[in-house]
Amino acid sequence: MLCLGRRASGETFAHGALNLATRIERGGQPIWLERGRIKGGSALLDSPAGLAGFSVAGTMLASGAEVAPDRLAACRAVAVRETGARHGLSVLPDLLVARYLGHSSEAARHWFSELWRLLRPAFAGREAVTPRIWNT
Repeated sequence: MLCLGRRASGETFAHGALNLATRIERGGQPIWLERGRIKGGSALLDSPAGLAGFSVAGTMLASGAEVAPDRLAACRAVAVRETGARHGLSVLPDLLVARYLGHSSEAARHWFSELWRLLRPAFAGREAVTPRIWNT
């Protein structure tokens, strides 16, 4: 999850740059490659093809198990606690992708935590017990 600027203080991501790179492989073959560069103050921050003016962005990737239709439906039913936030889930071969755009890091964290709670048993074969560090 990215929080660009301190919105409550009126501060935006105006200077600097953020380079992102994610690679997931299965059997030595890439199943997800993503790269991005966000420059502070760039048009990408407000572009509909970029962050659309939102200051919080997040991605969750889950790989290693098939997502049953009922579990996917439960994930898609998770409510977002922020009016106007954008979110979505996509299922690709061997991969579930969840994305969030909004202004509230707390709302984003809640949404991702609920998805994790629903997905962990299927992907890790373990009960979803919230890690203690998430409470700090």
